[in-house]
Amino acid sequence: MSASELEQIRLGLLYKAKRNTILAAACMLGYGAFLLYKLRDGGGMADLLPLIGLFALVLIMVILFDQTPIKATMIQAAGFFIICLFLDDLQNRPTISKYILLAIITLILAASSLFVLFRGFKQDYSVKFQCAFKEHYLMPYFKAFGYRYDIGGSIDPAKLKLSGLFFRLDKFKGGNDRVSGVYDGVKFAFCDVSLFNRFSESEILGTFFYAEFNKRISAKTLIFPARAGAPNTGGLKKIDMDDAEFNAAFAVYSADAAGAMYILTPAFMRRLLRFAGAVAAPVSLSFADSKIYIFVNTGRDNFEPDIDESVLRRDPAAQLKRELSHFLAIVKNLKLNERIWS
Repeated sequence: MSASELEQIRLGLLYKAKRNTILAAACMLGYGAFLLYKLRDGGGMADLLPLIGLFALVLIMVILFDQTPIKATMIQAAGFFIICLFLDDLQNRPTISKYILLAIITLILAASSLFVLFRGFKQDYSVKFQCAFKEHYLMPYFKAFGYRYDIGGSIDPAKLKLSGLFFRLDKFKGGNDRVSGVYDGVKFAFCDVSLFNRFSESEILGTFFYAEFNKRISAKTLIFPARAGAPNTGGLKKIDMDDAEFNAAFAVYSADAAGAMYILTPAFMRRLLRFAGAVAAPVSLSFADSKIYIFVNTGRDNFEPDIDESVLRRDPAAQLKRELSHFLAIVKNLKLNERIWS
């Protein structure tokens, strides 16, 4: 499926969500007009009709506009106008103003209900858009490289523990969107994972990658963002590398300083710095036995596109493609580095 076809699906689903909400708004406004007709009192309640008309216009325009700043400006302008009308009427006809106040409160409650309703509609259609994106856009992309993409696939929680990249209080909640394959003779897999830190009571979301080589890495080495705490160094010593920029960005722990320096060649450190800059998220790595583990703490579900964002303006798979490219480049770099293998 092309990006243009995916964009047509997105626009079609978004249109259905907006259409359903506008229909609900029309029904609500029609019912309100009927009540006004039944409760009219010599023309006094007719003053509410302009407010209801304004409310209907603003509501429909706010739903139709995608840009949040425009929505906020329109809501603020409409609110200011209604308040001015109320204050003016309060001075001229205090008896009628109580009805206007009641109408304003009613309209605010109605607007809140409709926005909640719209979010519900949009959430339902977002799920459909995400399914179309994964099945018809991502799956063919990975398949073209010979990789397997399992939408519901997760990862063995034992691998997260073996990586040494997480705190003991981090409880694995689940994973999905597993991609696996073989690159240059090296088996790899990565997927979205979700953990819960029981100490801070916060959720951890990101991409977990691992690759298995045919030979053992001579020195167990852990690499964490410099500003983050080291979860589980297991008695490993902190190693300072001969690169001030790298030391400012990452903290390295290893049992063998020489072995760690064999792994972290100047070219590898440059690549890792570019990787962290490209994904704009904390990156952690570990080397143990014959495996490398990488965790990118993105703080979000990386395979879920935003239905409000145009596919033509920004490829929703761009971040995934970027991460995969860097993952595999690291694998290739390590495979070519004969000095790190025992």
